[in-house]
This record gives sequence, C-alpha cells and structure tokens, in this order.
Amino acid sequence: MEIGKLRYRVQIQSYTETQDNTHRTFKKWETVLTVWADIQPVKGLVTLDTKQIGEGVTHNFTMRYHPYITTERWLYFDSRRFRIRAVRNLQERSRFLELLCEEDSVALNPFETDTDSVESPLSDLLG
Repeated sequence: MEIGKLRYRVQIQSYTETQDNTHRTFKKWETVLTVWADIQPVKGLVTLDTKQIGEGVTHNFTMRYHPYITTERWLYFDSRRFRIRAVRNLQERSRFLELLCEEDSVALNPFETDTDSVESPLSDLLG
C-alpha cells in the first residue's frame, strides 16, 4: 500500500443512546477517530475467504491500522455514512486495514426509518 493513496479524510463513528429532559431516548452520533483513507467503489457481490459478506457492500476503504476500528463502528465521509461489514488486517502485519462497507441510505435521509439501521437523532427530534 502506498501512503500517498490515503488522501481522503474519513471519520470513524459510533453512536450512543441518550435521554433528554423528557426521558425520551435517542441515538447520538459521535466521531471517535479521524483518519486518512483510500476509497474504492465496489460492484456486485463481494466475498471474503469463501464466505459471503453480502450484496450490500458498496465501497472498499483502506487505511492505517488501528485496533479501535471494528464492525461495530461506522464511517462518515463526504456527508455519507457507511456501515462496516468486514475488517481485514492486510498481510496480518498490523500496518493497514481493508474495510468492506455498505453505504447506508437511511443515514442520508433522516426522515426515513429502518428497523435494521441506526436512526438519525434528527428524526427523533422531528418526530
């Protein structure tokens, strides 16, 4: 991997559930890490070690290794949110990670909800 290819700033995010003064629970996005990455769009079904990851994989991100980056985190880039589907430690050297991600269309539109997805705090506030 060439370091010069890591030219896009990407935020690693997680969400937490919090309560407001009226005891309503909502999810809040929090940026926990900002890194440089390379981004490649992916077409079609992606497989990893003969296991199907899923048809939803839309982008491949490559970045420097960080142990905090797991499939429980999300990526935020250019007003778009990506769900991390798989994390690979390239060459098992703990130098670079390859992330197979799915762009989350619900995160783009805070007025739509999906039971399998994290809701935007804006949709909770607007009701």
